Amino acid sequence: MTDRSAPPTAAAGYIDPDVAAQLAAKCPVVGEIGSYFLIPTGSSLQSVFPNGGKTPELDGRDGLFVAVYAGDVRLPTVTGGGTTEPGSSPRPSTFSNVVCVVPPTGEVEVYSDVSKQGMALPPGAHTGPPPTVAPSSTAIVMPSPSVVLPTGPPSPTSFVNVPTPAPQPTPARSPAAVSLNWSRLDQSEWPDVGAIYEVVPGQNRFLANASGGLMASPDGMHWSVIGSAPGRVYDDARGLFAFGSEQTTQGSKTELFSSADGSSWKSLTDQQAFTSGPCVSAGNPIGGIYPIGNSLIAVGSAAALSSEDGQTWQCLGPIPNLRINGGHSLLVGSGSTDPQSPIEYLWLSHDGATWHATTETADFMNPAPVADGFVALGQSYNSAPAVLLTSADGEHWTPQPVAFGSEILNESAPLASDGSRAVVVEDAPDFTAESPGDVWVSSKDGSTWTRYPLPRHRSDYAISSAILGNQIVVFGEDEGQGNAALIWTATIP
Repeated sequence: MTDRSAPPTAAAGYIDPDVAAQLAAKCPVVGEIGSYFLIPTGSSLQSVFPNGGKTPELDGRDGLFVAVYAGDVRLPTVTGGGTTEPGSSPRPSTFSNVVCVVPPTGEVEVYSDVSKQGMALPPGAHTGPPPTVAPSSTAIVMPSPSVVLPTGPPSPTSFVNVPTPAPQPTPARSPAAVSLNWSRLDQSEWPDVGAIYEVVPGQNRFLANASGGLMASPDGMHWSVIGSAPGRVYDDARGLFAFGSEQTTQGSKTELFSSADGSSWKSLTDQQAFTSGPCVSAGNPIGGIYPIGNSLIAVGSAAALSSEDGQTWQCLGPIPNLRINGGHSLLVGSGSTDPQSPIEYLWLSHDGATWHATTETADFMNPAPVADGFVALGQSYNSAPAVLLTSADGEHWTPQPVAFGSEILNESAPLASDGSRAVVVEDAPDFTAESPGDVWVSSKDGSTWTRYPLPRHRSDYAISSAILGNQIVVFGEDEGQGNAALIWTATIP
C-alpha cells in the first residue's frame, strides 16, 4: 500500500491544466478552479480559511488535496460535504466560495459559502494561469509546476493488476437529431409526491422515487403511488429493495431494506454481515444492487455483500472504491485505489469479491451494460465526452468514435441502462431556447448513439433519464413554475 503518512509537498507554481482537470474529474462541481494545493502535514483548512473554514472534522488529517473554485459554480447532487439534503431535488444550483476536498481515503467533500476573507494559501499552492506571451516576444520559461496528484499506476494491492493503456478514440461529428412524439407531463398529471430524485427501470415497469412517495408506471404515462421508499430502489423478482446510508452521530450507517410491494419495508442490517467484519455497516454505504447468477450483489464504497434470496446476506469482503454497474452476470467499475493518483482504470469482477483492473484511462468513466456487452463513457465535469469504449466481455475494451460533438452531458445523470441500451441527457443552458436539451440513446453494442431532442420549452430542465425496452422516461423541472417536477416520455424505434 502507498505510504500516505508523508504526502508530497507541492512546489509553488501556476495552475497546471492537466492537474486541474484531474481534480475537476474528482470533484462534483461545475466551475473553474482558481487554485489548488495540498494541506501541509499537521495543518488544517482552518489555517487557510480563518474566517469560515467550515471544516473542523478535517483538521489534523494529512494528505488533503484542496481545490478552491473561482466565482459562482454549480453543484450537482453530491454525497459529501452536506451540500444537498436527502430527498431534495437534485437540480444543480449556483453557489459561491466553493471548496472541494479530496482526502486520501473516503468521500470527496464539497463546501460552499467558505469565507475567503484573510485566506492564506499554504506554501506550494498553485494559483492563476501563466501569463500569455505575444508571438513576437522572447519566450518566457515558466517554472515547471509540480504535479499535485502523482502520476503512474496505483500501488500494488490485492485488487490491482496493472493493464495496458487503452488506445485513444477517434473523434466524430455529432449526428443529426431524430424527432420523437414526446408527451410532457407536469406535476398536476400524477400523484402529489414532491420532488422526484430518480427514475429507474424495474420488473416490466418504471419506478419514480420522490421525496413524498414511490410511484410505478408500466409505460411512463400513467403513474400510481405504491408506497414510500427509505432510499434508492432496485426492483427484482425477489422483491423491492431500498438502499443507501444514514448520517448518525457515529458517522455514516449502511441502510438496506426489502419490501414485497413497496407499502411496508423491513430493515436487513441487523444481520452479522452488517455489524462485524469488513462489511460493518458504518462507513460502507451501499451504492447499488446487481444480479450475478442466482445471487444478488450489494456493492458499497468499501465492501460487497451477497444474498440468494434477498433476505439473508453474507459479507464478501473489501472491494475497491469504484463507480460500479452490472450486467450479464458481471460487475464493471471505474476508478483508482490510490486517491493521490490521477490514473483511473476500468475494472471487472465475476463474483463481486475479486476485482482486477483491465484498461487504464485518465478520464472519469461511467460504465453501463448493453445487449452486446458494456459501454463506458468518459468526460470531465463541464466538458463534452472525450472517450467512448465498448466491450463484449468487460475485459477487453475497444475505443469508438465519440459521437457527442461539443455537447455537454448532465454530470449529475450518469449512464442509465435497462441492460439492452444506455441513455443519458444533455446539460442544456438554463432559460434558453435550447432548453431542456436532448436525450442520447446507444445502440445495442454501445458503439453508436442517436440524438432525440426534447420539446423546447424555455424554462424546462432535464435532470436524468431511464429506458425500458422501447420506452424512454426523462424527469426534470420547470424552473418557470417554481421548479415544479416534470416527466417526458416517448417510444423509440
